[in-house]
Amino acid sequence: MANTVLVVGEVADGTLVPITAELLGGARRLVGESGGSVGCALFGSGVEGLAQEAIAFGADEVLVVDDPALAEYNSDAYIQAMQKVLASSASRDFARKLGSELMMFGPAAMRKYEADQLATFRGVAQAAGIKAKKMGN
Repeated sequence: MANTVLVVGEVADGTLVPITAELLGGARRLVGESGGSVGCALFGSGVEGLAQEAIAFGADEVLVVDDPALAEYNSDAYIQAMQKVLASSASRDFARKLGSELMMFGPAAMRKYEADQLATFRGVAQAAGIKAKKMGN
């Protein structure tokens, strides 16, 4: 069971996409009672105000990358933003505090290529393209 999980949130039309809340809830269940942490990373333009919403859905801490260059999805812009953030001291402090062992991505949070890039750079496992599915007995 993972002790720390980082969810890469999805944003569309200025709001969190519902899968983000589902992933945060799932991450919270994964860390269970181990005392682990759930983090959320939000990339986009005008996303800063969504941090409190992510916390309400289960994140302990939120890293926000709010940049007008990310208003429209562009693979190159997102990779540049990720590299810039991962090189920043704020990101290193966030990663050190969170110590993520697993990263979770929804089906459209980032294309698989970007998910692979970010997880590989961080040296952690990733689960991309996750869709909520209720499991029966």
